[in-house]
Amino acid sequence: MSQRSQRSSGIRAIDLFCGAGGSSWGAQSAGIEIVAAFDLWPLAGENYKENFPKAKFYPGRLEKLRVKEIAEDLGKIDLILASPECTNHSLAKGNKPRCDNSRNTAFQVNAQARLPVAAHFAPPITRTTAVEPGILSPAIGSTRPPR
Repeated sequence: MSQRSQRSSGIRAIDLFCGAGGSSWGAQSAGIEIVAAFDLWPLAGENYKENFPKAKFYPGRLEKLRVKEIAEDLGKIDLILASPECTNHSLAKGNKPRCDNSRNTAFQVNAQARLPVAAHFAPPITRTTAVEPGILSPAIGSTRPPR
């Protein structure tokens, strides 16, 4: 992926749990300026920085970062993109041990819960993706619409 130069919508976004930048890529393609991204996984960070060299990248756990200082440094943010880790509460985990603390990652972005990220950035829009447990479970069959 390379950054496209295209007309900006004037919307400034950050991407939480960014991975290599799939959500950022889609948003950027829609004209949104990606200002910064956050992820714990070093390999994701390396790829993200290559894919989005103009965006700042913050490695580490969200709850351990100085989000207030980062928010002040980045300025006004209009959109938070968030794709929290879902492996621990989806079929992708299989029979391996699950980490219930992983479910809390989604709440790092919830302004209503007054948790650090949303509380400090206070964007008018937050888009969070999540996996519905059992969405393709053999026990309930596929929930996809018929073709």
